[in-house]
Amino acid sequence: MGSPRMKRRLGAAAAVVWFLSAHGCTASHIKDRDMAVLKEKVKTTSLLVGLEGLQPFSGHRAERLVQQVAKDTNLTYSATSGNYQVHLPLIREAKRHGQHVYLVGYSIGAQQARWLAELCRQEGLEIDIAFFLDPGYLVKRPPDKVPDNVKKAVFHTSPTYRFWVGVEPTRQHLSNPDKTLFAKEYFPRTDHGRLPKAVVAEIEREIARDSAHAND
Repeated sequence: MGSPRMKRRLGAAAAVVWFLSAHGCTASHIKDRDMAVLKEKVKTTSLLVGLEGLQPFSGHRAERLVQQVAKDTNLTYSATSGNYQVHLPLIREAKRHGQHVYLVGYSIGAQQARWLAELCRQEGLEIDIAFFLDPGYLVKRPPDKVPDNVKKAVFHTSPTYRFWVGVEPTRQHLSNPDKTLFAKEYFPRTDHGRLPKAVVAEIEREIARDSAHAND
């Protein structure tokens, strides 16, 4: 019949399988056919990249966020769970055609977004705005810093983040506060799981301001 411990393990595994089948997760890759289409789109529209949180629990939260923002603001979007490097060809193409690039990292995806920004810095590619949602990586001592090729870093946090991480984002989390603008907003009436939906309007406003400034 099996030990109680084995039964608990099997039950946990079954729960994960059920969750994945019922809800699904953001993919870890971009299909070649989709990549070709996206490369064409970023020749004429700016790019919004989403990096998902811990799977299977994050599901499609970051992907749905960037999908909604892209629809409302006429942007091209891409999203993955991990595998942040896969977005680099799109960023190169967007920047080659003078488009803006925005990153959104949710939960552990915030570190993925930071890593992607660092990868872009090594190639001399500028990130116009990076949004970090409940960035758990700040708990590291010392925490990793946002590279100075990011023109503006925006941190959105929830009460869940304050309870579990408890690190207030500050300008000290930027590698060069003189080059990167800093902003943060606390959402006291939401939790970690609902944060991506709660920040849609704020992200859209930031992007609209950035676009308006570029057109001045």
